[in-house]
Amino acid sequence: MATYSFEILANFFVILALILGLMFVVPHIMGYYPLGYDPVLVLNETLPSVALVAVAAIMLLILMGMFGTNFAKGAAPLIAIAAIANKIIRTVVTTSLNPLLLFIIELTPFHLDCTNY
Repeated sequence: MATYSFEILANFFVILALILGLMFVVPHIMGYYPLGYDPVLVLNETLPSVALVAVAAIMLLILMGMFGTNFAKGAAPLIAIAAIANKIIRTVVTTSLNPLLLFIIELTPFHLDCTNY
């Protein structure tokens, strides 16, 4: 098995990151993505809510660390139920409503902003 130095691997990872970043951004600049599927716009719309959930999760972990196992045991079922409900709701919405909403968007003459579902 060949061993590589850190400099060679670092250069490889920099080139890989550049290629993946350009694959993500260039079609956005050229306008090749269909309506509602532009990953840059989706990322810009979802990033604040994801950051809010991340801050809430960190705050919950801090509370669990401060109050010990009693709080963790009491909060675990509630967290599990919320996570399962979130996954079910997101799965149902994205699998059942997404094609319908895209069909309605294509039929409307004004192309209303229905991408925030």
